[in-house]
Amino acid sequence: MTILCDVFDLDYNLAHGVFFAEPGFDPGRKWALFADGEMKTILTTTPLVFGDSKAIGIAGVATIPSARGQGLAERLVAEVCAVSEAQGVREAILFAKRTDLYARCGFEVVDEVVRGPIAAMGYSEAAATVPIEQVEHLYSEWCDESPRRLRRDSFGWARWKFNLKVCESMGLGYGCIEGSTMREAVFNETLTSWPVPTGTEWYGLRTLTTELGVPGDMAPAELFLMGRNCPEPPQMFMTDQF
Repeated sequence: MTILCDVFDLDYNLAHGVFFAEPGFDPGRKWALFADGEMKTILTTTPLVFGDSKAIGIAGVATIPSARGQGLAERLVAEVCAVSEAQGVREAILFAKRTDLYARCGFEVVDEVVRGPIAAMGYSEAAATVPIEQVEHLYSEWCDESPRRLRRDSFGWARWKFNLKVCESMGLGYGCIEGSTMREAVFNETLTSWPVPTGTEWYGLRTLTTELGVPGDMAPAELFLMGRNCPEPPQMFMTDQF
């Protein structure tokens, strides 16, 4: 964890409690590469299911400053993918700002993250909050419409619920707003504006953003979704970002 905090400039005292309390914490999914008796590079994997296809998500790839430029992260990512494939899970995905390292491990860009202000219509402060049971039902129905959409099992829903999320009614669907950011919306209507507060920003994958018809001018967020052995681009909301 110290490496993770140092590399990503996180406050150790603040991150410590979150790191170990997160529902997905599992030492069996923490990987590390050692050299000369010292931990040099780390990463974490997350089990994923798209339709009937299993995959792994790779996150938290970090190398201590003194060991950078030696190809250690590339070696660790390659080893994790090899072990996963040997266990029958060929597909792997990850989010990356830089794509060169992962391209050398057989990953390619399959989508990109975009963000921008949502064109908002009149919004009522009394908008109905959608109960979590209804959110799960609506999401499952939406997920069943495509084999490339991320399924949430009990583990996935536990991760999703870990951070407070408020889901409000949007027609027959819902929108998930965290502060002034919306990262998830199950909404089947095509409208030129959405029933959200003025200033609400969308943050999501471009392919899904286009498919949902999110109204507003979206710009690249300089973050890419990369995949290895992906038959088609996976569809997921950024609420599930690992």
